[in-house]
Amino acid sequence: MMKRGLYTAIGLVLIAIGCVALYNMLNEKPEEDFRHEWRFEAGELRDLAIEGDSRGLNVKYEASGDGTESVSIEGRADGDVVDRIKQAKLRDGRLAIDTDPESFRIGIFDWGDWNSINDRFTITVKLADPDALEKLEVESDSGGVQIEGLSASSASVSTESGSIRMYDFKGERLEVEADSGSIRGNGSKPTSRWPPNPGASNCRTSKENA
Repeated sequence: MMKRGLYTAIGLVLIAIGCVALYNMLNEKPEEDFRHEWRFEAGELRDLAIEGDSRGLNVKYEASGDGTESVSIEGRADGDVVDRIKQAKLRDGRLAIDTDPESFRIGIFDWGDWNSINDRFTITVKLADPDALEKLEVESDSGGVQIEGLSASSASVSTESGSIRMYDFKGERLEVEADSGSIRGNGSKPTSRWPPNPGASNCRTSKENA
């Protein structure tokens, strides 16, 4: 009797998983290459937050030669993600970009975009004053994160299983955390906390030429 109940429960779980997978396949918009840009007046952007999943995030700084400021993102994603990214707006000096596809979650299983593992988003931050950014937050589930040339008074970069690379970052406070991925830096100059848990056995760090 107990075995029959167990088999019934397993069967119901498998049916539910199949229904969710079928729903995702039927309702997901096809992937597309895209580029989107937000433009600001000088000094308007003070806080930048970026959230990702299994896709890599490459966030880099470019100097503005004509005084205009902007943040642009390019990559490949399904239409729902592209629509959500384009809906992001600057509010009270903060721009939050969410590249994480919405997913159904059953227990410990997260059914998101299985085709996104090897893709990467490139986010370019163009500012007239390289030190104008007050806060930078970059968070990823399993995708790698690379930060190039950015400055921020306070920065937080984290990923659960991807690697983190910091190149030529400048700021007063930098917190970097990778649960199982590696952390490396070159030329980054935080005044405190690199990384927040330097003694963690599952977090390998390397800081060069700081």
